[in-house]
Amino acid sequence: MVPVLTVPDTKTDRASEARNVRHRAVLYQLFPIEAERDPFQWCVGPGARLVGRRCGPDQIELPSDPLVSSRHASITNDGGKFALCDENSRNGTFVNRRRISPLHPFLLTDNDVIRVGGTLLLFRLLQDDVPFCTDTPSDFVVRSLEMHDVLHYARQATARGGAILILGESGTGKEKVARYIHDQSAKTKQRTGPLIAVNCATLTPELATSALFGHRKGSFTGAHADHQGFFVAADNGTLFLDEIGEVPTTVQAHLLRALAEKKFVPVGATTERNSDVLLVAATNRDLHSATDSHGFRADLLARISTHCIELPPLRKRREEILPLLLSRFPNGSIPTLDRELAELLVTYGWPLNIREVFNLAEYWLTRYPGQTHFVNESLPSWLAASVTNQPAKDTGTAASSVTPQGPSSHSGQRPTRAAQTTSAEQMEKLLAEHCGNVSSIARVLSLSPRQVGRILDTHGLEPHKWRGK
Repeated sequence: MVPVLTVPDTKTDRASEARNVRHRAVLYQLFPIEAERDPFQWCVGPGARLVGRRCGPDQIELPSDPLVSSRHASITNDGGKFALCDENSRNGTFVNRRRISPLHPFLLTDNDVIRVGGTLLLFRLLQDDVPFCTDTPSDFVVRSLEMHDVLHYARQATARGGAILILGESGTGKEKVARYIHDQSAKTKQRTGPLIAVNCATLTPELATSALFGHRKGSFTGAHADHQGFFVAADNGTLFLDEIGEVPTTVQAHLLRALAEKKFVPVGATTERNSDVLLVAATNRDLHSATDSHGFRADLLARISTHCIELPPLRKRREEILPLLLSRFPNGSIPTLDRELAELLVTYGWPLNIREVFNLAEYWLTRYPGQTHFVNESLPSWLAASVTNQPAKDTGTAASSVTPQGPSSHSGQRPTRAAQTTSAEQMEKLLAEHCGNVSSIARVLSLSPRQVGRILDTHGLEPHKWRGK
């Protein structure tokens, strides 16, 4: 029996009621991060639920957040339409960094980030009978329903047999999933061969056939010895062809026959060789599209995509952003994040996906070794401008219920004219007086720290150089 992913309510027993209705959703706590336990999550079934610090039993209570009002907000489910309403709270309710109007229902969409007080919640719509992967590798960060579905299907496809094509943007973890498939193949098919990974973008038309299928000594200039090729090296194992869409057209016919017949002729040889491999291919191109598949054989595409797995981009699985970031820190030295920084990170689009998150972690580990707390000013300049200037997620049909933020909300508005004319000498003096504390300088200038950060970037000033002086 296929295990089905259910989302228990970690606060009440209302989840059992929610699972019995067709339209349901979950609120997933993104921040604060509970280092010692799984994050809180609440199912939203029919009717309404209050969100607050002390709002009564069977409600969504956040007792440890002093910025949350007793009755802060409410979320209602009316036939699958989920609406969030600020109950005239003290500090307001925000969706994707924008404040919503008090007492006016705001229609939520999947992946919306909600802020109540100092708590960040992620709104996710649930699908019926989502499969649950029970054997997630220890080095995988899997929090989203989408990735549970991906790994479950990968395991099922491996058991069925046939080539597997992994689709997804750059940095979404295609090679990691390929290694998971290889491990599953070793368990279910008793394969003893290795995993051989090949980046097809590096194969030149002249040498691609030799690299894949091998060659005999003397078959061409420079062939000083026999070469077995990747197919032979991966025999009885897994051959992972990354960037399969870049395979030279002159090689595609050879590749098609090797996959169909499990036989091929090395360059310069006269006899066939056998090789039984599990082929896993990956690409960030849509090879099924007529425009993107130009130059790629349709029969080869059919052969390599017996099973097709599509990895969602990181912006579609926001619940994994912060855990992925903190997973790069060694146990015992995992830092804490400022709430404003956490909100910027989980609402950022991450165009380079997981790779970009890991780059940020490596920057922090290198630039601030031993640091235990990170704030907005900790972001590198190459990321800070993109994160702070990126518009919040489009709020769709409910945009009319969003109110602009005032100057005190630190919404990232452009600096005033006076701030724009602040000279580098003046900023250097302020940095020296305040020991590089951007927040302190922001209070002096009546600006947000984000605005001060942009002024400093304009003048090429790095506040960390004044810290500790």
